[in-house]
Amino acid sequence: MQDAFDIADPRDDDRGGYLNFTIHDGTATIPGRISASAMRILMDATNYSPVEVFQANKMRIRSAAYKSRRQNPTLAMVMLGTVDFS
Repeated sequence: MQDAFDIADPRDDDRGGYLNFTIHDGTATIPGRISASAMRILMDATNYSPVEVFQANKMRIRSAAYKSRRQNPTLAMVMLGTVDFS
């Protein structure tokens, strides 16, 4: 995976249960989002907050976001769901 690809700035979305984050891919910065159902998979029966789950699973999320971005480089947002983590 390229060193110029990173994910950061996790933000809990109280309205929809999503977790939003920022993707830095070289000079491009695009938004990312993890669905509520995917967050439940990553939580793995813990009582962590969504941001803590993001930090604990950062490499796994980064890998899924990288794969999605490489498969769909023109998308305005990377949206990760259960299929990305099951």
